[in-house]
Amino acid sequence: FKTGDFLYTQDACIKLCRQFFIIENCKCFDPIVFNCFTENLPCLNQTQQECLFLSRRNFTFHNMQDECKLKYCPLNCDSISYKISQSSSIFPSKEFAESLKNRPNL
Repeated sequence: FKTGDFLYTQDACIKLCRQFFIIENCKCFDPIVFNCFTENLPCLNQTQQECLFLSRRNFTFHNMQDECKLKYCPLNCDSISYKISQSSSIFPSKEFAESLKNRPNL
């Protein structure tokens, strides 16, 4: 679903879930991540930064991301994935070079 200018993704939901976890633990928000909890201030001083670091680590190492997925963050209804690959060739190809020879106006 689309809300305002934002399209739901599971990844964005997990980031908000982590942000909420940080706010609960540190009483401030991670200034690097989007914050929609406007009543809080960013984590700026040393004590807040230490709390932020520990909260990020705890969120990751205690599998809280999986808990967020199960409780609050279902998969996207629609998604498009692309497999990235690289290819190369010699330019111009023999066929293209021959076609250019047959065009006197070029």
